[in-house]
Amino acid sequence: MFTKLPQGETISLAGQRLKDDASLKDRTPIKAEDLTNLLKLDIELAYFRYAGRYFVQHGGLGMGKSTSSPLSDIFMERFEQNALATFPHRDSILFWLRKADDTLIAIHNDHINA
Repeated sequence: MFTKLPQGETISLAGQRLKDDASLKDRTPIKAEDLTNLLKLDIELAYFRYAGRYFVQHGGLGMGKSTSSPLSDIFMERFEQNALATFPHRDSILFWLRKADDTLIAIHNDHINA
């Protein structure tokens, strides 16, 4: 999943989260804008080694990078919010659990096809 996430949208979502975090200034003197720029550098300057050669990763998030998991959670939360907002039978969802890109959903039988 990490390598398929759109970099720009993921950076934007994380940046908005940082801007909206009222307690950020209590935890760090670094401004939300500066943290967003650091995340952008971290994502856009990703590289990996394969068969003894180094390559630049031009899209997605890097596998094994410490920032990839929390950033993918931020992206997936927005993705789920949008999906659920457009699902006409939201009240038929009994529960929705997700860990990274694995999702377990229980939905009423009457709405399985929807």
